[in-house]
Amino acid sequence: MDISTELNGRIEYIVIPAIQKLLTDAEFEQLTIESEGSRLDRFVASIQACGETLSVIVSDSYMHESMDEARDRFFEDLRDEISETEFGWGQLRDGSSN
Repeated sequence: MDISTELNGRIEYIVIPAIQKLLTDAEFEQLTIESEGSRLDRFVASIQACGETLSVIVSDSYMHESMDEARDRFFEDLRDEISETEFGWGQLRDGSSN
């Protein structure tokens, strides 16, 4: 499996569901996946929402986690990032209302 196929699978399984559960259509603006490191061993999701940028790790070769663990971690990390924004300050969203 090449790196782009694996990354696309991670985006579809980990990133998209968390965005759909935690952000409303009105809040979500853009998703960009960026690589950190010369060996493409770390990917970060940069999510634009309400004019703010949220950065959350999608995968890191040093994190030994299953896809389910990565999905749960990403959801929790994005939820924490939202609670620190101006538009979501102090909210601990559970994803059930979006």
